[in-house]
Parts: sequence; structure tokens; C-alpha cells
Amino acid sequence: FIPTTEDSWDFCLEGLKGETMAIFVLDNSKNPKAVQKVDDSLNYTDKEGNTKEKKLKSVATDVAVEAGKTVAMKQGVVTMSFLDNEGNYNNYFVNRNPKSDAIVLVPTDAPNSQEAYIYFNKKLEKDEQGNTKKTPNGNDKYYYLLNTNTQAGKDFENSLSAREWQDKEGNERKNLNVRITLSNPDLVKGLKEKGDDALAVVSKDGIKITTQQEHYKSKETQQVEKEQNRGKQQELEM
Repeated sequence: FIPTTEDSWDFCLEGLKGETMAIFVLDNSKNPKAVQKVDDSLNYTDKEGNTKEKKLKSVATDVAVEAGKTVAMKQGVVTMSFLDNEGNYNNYFVNRNPKSDAIVLVPTDAPNSQEAYIYFNKKLEKDEQGNTKKTPNGNDKYYYLLNTNTQAGKDFENSLSAREWQDKEGNERKNLNVRITLSNPDLVKGLKEKGDDALAVVSKDGIKITTQQEHYKSKETQQVEKEQNRGKQQELEM
């Protein structure tokens, strides 16, 4: 699935870029793992309808942020795997720094080598006067940046790779070679028992095992009800 707008992806993955939930499915390996569904596409369509391409490090940052949200759910150990441009897999544990909210990737083969850690640092969004911008709810606006001031950060950026393919219309597409997995035996067991169409909604409140058909049908129903309620509210205001 390749989104044409940011909103379409948010809707289809139940607001994965929001705050509290993530979607997981099983991979096809001999010993299946729970893999998080994230937007790893380099391609996007701007407001004018033009097809643009993100930088590899921008997509890596977005995906790392999603992994960081999953870590905050405390449902198991979260790992990220990147296929580098030489064909090697680099695996990392995903941690969050409780003081700075930085997302830290720790090499699974060298967890004690801090010089090899990859950092995605949280930055407050400022206006022209230097004041921190606020969300409609009054919270600080922020974003994340890959720290390339370290040698590990520079090497990580330079190693990122993408896979190229064509969609049904013949358009060239690119996706970052990355995946997020969650180590949780109950999650894997539940997905196996549910069958081929299984899907899990993971949040701080727990894990809900469902099917892709049931999940997306429910989201479509919620979206229709939301539009209907919006219409009724507008009628009342007239």
C-alpha cells in the first residue's frame, strides 16, 4: 500500500502517526515475528498533486519515531533492522531517553558500545520570535532529527538503502529497507491462532487481536459516523 496523501495513511493505519497505537502482523519466516506496519515510502504527493521523494534519513527518522512510540507502550522489546547499501542487516534495540525523549538505537551485537549508538533527538518547533509553537491542545510542537554529529550517525545515514519497484500503474516507487519487530510471545501466539488475515492493535492498554478485514471495516464505519455527526452538528449551527 502506497499512500497518496499523509491523511490516507493515517486513516488506514488507525492513526499510527497519532499517539497511542500501532498495527502488527506476522512475517512469513519459519519462526514468525510480529512486524509493525509503518509508512516507509520515500514517495509522497504534495498539495499541488506533484509526486515528490523524501530523503532516506527523513523516512528513517519517521520510522524510528513510530518505533519509539511502540517502546512507550511497554508491551515488549522493540527492535529495528536496516538493510544497508552493501546488503548487510544492521539490527538495533530501540530505547527512549526518559530525560530528553531522544530515541536511541542500540546495536544488538554491541549493546555496551555507546559510541555506536544512533540518536534521534527531539527538537522544539519555534516561531519567528523564538517562541515554542503550540498544538490546538496547548502542548509543545516538536519534531525529531537524526544526530549526524557523531561518526556512528554519519555512517548510519550513509548506509541507508531503499528498494525500488513499480506499482500497477507502472509508476516507480521506493521504500526504505527497514522493519520494526516487537518481541512478545503472547502477541505472536495470538496472531498465529487467528490465521492468515490476522492483525494486532497494540497500545499501552494491551493487545487486541483481530483480522485486517474486521479492523479496516470498523475504521470505515467510524469514519462514516464521524462525517455524519459532523453534518448533524453543522445543521444545528445553521
